[in-house]
Amino acid sequence: MIKLEKLRRVAAVLQVVTLGLVVVGLVFRATIYWTMQPQSGAAFGSGDILDFAIALALFLASTLCAMSGVGISLLGTQADKGLAYRVMLVGILSFLAYEFLHGRVPRLM
Repeated sequence: MIKLEKLRRVAAVLQVVTLGLVVVGLVFRATIYWTMQPQSGAAFGSGDILDFAIALALFLASTLCAMSGVGISLLGTQADKGLAYRVMLVGILSFLAYEFLHGRVPRLM
């Protein structure tokens, strides 16, 4: 059985990783993505593949973040409920914000 303290530490790391992936993904989309054009006749370029990999990693991190929030809510006391809600909101809203902003990021290069 996982201990509550270990779950809190994992949740703190997952929050930072999730928000970091959002920033990395949006900066990549605004800058380097546009320099990686597909070869002539190819459907996807290396920029598209890296963009998909970042989105997939973000989805995994945000899912784990939300799951750790649920775990803290189940295992913790009443005082831990605020932490559980924060971790869940970071997990859910970071992915939604990324998907909303992904297509709206201006081209900087």
